Amino acid sequence: MTTPFLSRRRSNRRLLLGLTIAAAVAATVVLVWSGDDTATPPVSTVAVVNTPVDIGCLDDPGAEAAEARHWYSYDAKGGLNLDGEIVPSLRIGDYAALAFDEIHAHVGSYATSAIRDVAPDPSFCTTDRFVGVEFADGSELNLLAWRSVAAASPQWVPSEVPFVQVDDSTFVSEGPHLVAVMKVAPDGTTVAAIAYGINARERFARASGPIPVSTLAVDLGSATITVAQLTPIAEAMLAFSVAR
Repeated sequence: MTTPFLSRRRSNRRLLLGLTIAAAVAATVVLVWSGDDTATPPVSTVAVVNTPVDIGCLDDPGAEAAEARHWYSYDAKGGLNLDGEIVPSLRIGDYAALAFDEIHAHVGSYATSAIRDVAPDPSFCTTDRFVGVEFADGSELNLLAWRSVAAASPQWVPSEVPFVQVDDSTFVSEGPHLVAVMKVAPDGTTVAAIAYGINARERFARASGPIPVSTLAVDLGSATITVAQLTPIAEAMLAFSVAR
């Protein structure tokens, strides 16, 4: 017959064994995480879905550093506004001059252009920067820059098909009427180079991610600017943006 003392002792031994196994499993998980992703931990997240995170002062460096895949993923809760009130800026002129040079070098001449710096409030610092050109055939190219302060979904960047990460800092969305290249710096500073076919900007510019085929009788032109042309433009604009 088992005495109460022996029963309690066996129970304690079983509890100790269980705790030891649990600790070993936890240690293994930590080691797997450390060995599998030693570069940087994930960035901040937002509590409320679709909260805009492109609110960092673009001309100031970010406080966090992370890989591009942590800043942008389709399961992230953060949103991107990519618009706001026009604000004065000391860097928009140099940004635009570089943008026009890069467009000339990699695409060619354009017919019209527009530039602006914006913020959520006129009294705030620049959070989003825009340069857009329209070509003689009606196709367009937009260059956007911003700094995210938390993880966001790339669905907020105009796109016709989902973005795919192609290297450590680059995401690409290559649709028949819209082609986009997004470059990301470790502090969340981001540049998107977006090429639209004729009439495509009106359809996709404010879309929250890929949208279904429209029933509207609008003829959309094919995007004629390629990923190979957009990539060096986006790289140059990102290099300018982080050289604060």
